Amino acid sequence: TVEQPLEADADAVDVAPGSGGVGEVWIRGPTLFSGYDGNAAATAEAITPDGWFRTGDLAKVDGHGYLTITDRAKDMILVGSENVYCVEVERVLNDHPGVKLATVYGMPDDAMGERVKAVVVKQDESLTAAALRRHAAARLADFKVPSSVEFVTRAELPMTGSGKVAKAALKK
Repeated sequence: TVEQPLEADADAVDVAPGSGGVGEVWIRGPTLFSGYDGNAAATAEAITPDGWFRTGDLAKVDGHGYLTITDRAKDMILVGSENVYCVEVERVLNDHPGVKLATVYGMPDDAMGERVKAVVVKQDESLTAAALRRHAAARLADFKVPSSVEFVTRAELPMTGSGKVAKAALKK
């Protein structure tokens, strides 16, 4: 959750406070940078003409105006016309006692645009993809359930310097 900022504005675009909807967080203020040095295209993509910076974070706004960040826009998977937030699926998979670590990302799909793929490090070697999919299906809408599950060792999982899974490297 993000506290109310001082001398700055923050908003989750197109989300009514308290509605439960999710929108991208935009911010603006006197200390915000004015653009990317020497990269006008990136600046135009990131900053609106009236000075709002598109953060790429997705958030809900509660009835008091507080933001709760739910995911990154780049991590959202579009299955048909439905948005799948990776963090929601990962939370369900990581709640399974046989899972040490799970991450998900979108894979291209001819019929649906994208599909959900899970990459999992097992806690329990007897865990199967079918059992993990059943666990997810009992807790998520059908379109959010991973259509494929790949088991890897922790050493095979690419990580960032901050200890997070490097999803861009997984997609390659």
